[in-house]
Amino acid sequence: MIKLYISITISLLICSCSSIIRNKLTQNNFKDIKRTSVNSFENFYWSNDTISGVYTQKTALYLPVKLDKINEEVLFQLDLGSATSEIYYKSLNYLSSFKNKDSVGYLLNLEFNINNNTSRIKKIMVNERLGDNERIAGKLKLGNLGYDYFFNKILVLDYKNSKFMVTHFLDNSFYDGFNEVKNVSIDKFPILLETRLDGRKSKTMFDTGSSIFDFMTYPKKFEKLRGEAIIEEKCCVKAFGKDYTLLEVITNNELLIFNSKVQNLKISTTSKFLESKQVIWGMKLLGIEGITGNKFLLDKTIILNFKENKLWIK
Repeated sequence: MIKLYISITISLLICSCSSIIRNKLTQNNFKDIKRTSVNSFENFYWSNDTISGVYTQKTALYLPVKLDKINEEVLFQLDLGSATSEIYYKSLNYLSSFKNKDSVGYLLNLEFNINNNTSRIKKIMVNERLGDNERIAGKLKLGNLGYDYFFNKILVLDYKNSKFMVTHFLDNSFYDGFNEVKNVSIDKFPILLETRLDGRKSKTMFDTGSSIFDFMTYPKKFEKLRGEAIIEEKCCVKAFGKDYTLLEVITNNELLIFNSKVQNLKISTTSKFLESKQVIWGMKLLGIEGITGNKFLLDKTIILNFKENKLWIK
């Protein structure tokens, strides 16, 4: 009885700490100025990369953005695995229309127009380590759009047709054909999905910035889940401007996620980045066993209703 009481107490403390951390991480940095009155889809863009000598498609997803201080449309990576949005300092130098190229640290009072919605952010981080002159369809990759932009909004992603929509309302008829994904938590950062890993309940973080991965975890968990599977080492994947060695295995594990079963789950980890104490501590405290990206959704459409804390899929 005493052991049971201690176990329950520890579980409650972990849940409490998890809630406190997520509340602190969840930020609403964008103030709505103009909301679209007519919902409409717009194209998003994929980038591709070469990993271990193999050309890999759809490694990152980018949304077109118009900024009030820049007279051209640019691209921001959709990165729901990042709590906040940021701009790449090195990319600013390639914008002829942007005058203040020496901006270091932050840009102030910047207006974002995305899918006919206009929002203002008082202060956005300028990351000095990131950026280049890489473009997709002639549009410069200028930054990443994190969770903070989508706070209390609705995001629709039609992966099959490379379309997206940002809105604050959807007619009930829009949900026809969609099925709700139960037991999700998307009204706080990070986005958590209740999944089943080999029949037992688990939590998986949904991170659109991890596009190419089925299921990524930290090295010790990787070793525990891989069993006797043979490890394939690849070079390299980028994270925060640095290259990391990628380790992958195809296992006998089964994952129930997004209302579908995934057999022979491919599990990945990286050296150094996912070995950091901060990453491992955070994942353990939040009860996260792994991270998934866009990989299981490439023929799907999803609705992320951040305000109502609901996720729908078809």
